Amino acid sequence: MRISRRIAASLGAAALAAGALTATTAAPASAATNVSFEIEHYDKRDEIVMYINGVGSSSVAFYNEGDKVCAYDGASDGGYVTGSISSGVTASTKGHNADYTACKSKNVTEGTTLYLQACFKKSGFSYCSSRYKVWA
Repeated sequence: MRISRRIAASLGAAALAAGALTATTAAPASAATNVSFEIEHYDKRDEIVMYINGVGSSSVAFYNEGDKVCAYDGASDGGYVTGSISSGVTASTKGHNADYTACKSKNVTEGTTLYLQACFKKSGFSYCSSRYKVWA
């Protein structure tokens, strides 16, 4: 009886390992991209720094003087960056090679609460930050 339990346990562990290996290899290469975000507050701007595979090379910033959102793509990785604020303005680096900044602005009443979001897009995948509160 003990031998058959050991064999069953070994077979079960082997099946589990094979299933895990299949799930890992089945994911597309772009899904392995690790993206994280960090908000930084400065005197005249709020900035979301994007860490793509551990490297902070891209960002989205909102400048409260001029109510301008800028998306900066500093990585030559085939992806692009979008930055948007809740007033309906979006800046995008799509279609441009890395080390590119795109800015858009729209006049907003002073003191208005807005929400800033950054996204990194590549190969059909979108990795977006939370929406961070900023003020015009």
